[in-house]
Amino acid sequence: MKSATSSMHHILGSHGDIYIPNPELHFFCMDDVVQHPDFYSGKTGGRSPDYERDFHENMTWYRSFFEDAQSGQLVGERS
Repeated sequence: MKSATSSMHHILGSHGDIYIPNPELHFFCMDDVVQHPDFYSGKTGGRSPDYERDFHENMTWYRSFFEDAQSGQLVGERS
């Protein structure tokens, strides 16, 4: 599962016009129990793997990682 996410995070995160939060969020693959059993065990702050049922709660959680971005910065994440 190595795909150079740490290298890309360092390269893009060092650019002043780009904001990338530090942790890998795995937001878009949280429903894969094989790859991310931690989402089901509560180790990630209790994120629900059900996008549709808890959509607003999950989006609020996801957006919270980008609150430190400066106005005008592009945002992204490394997972």
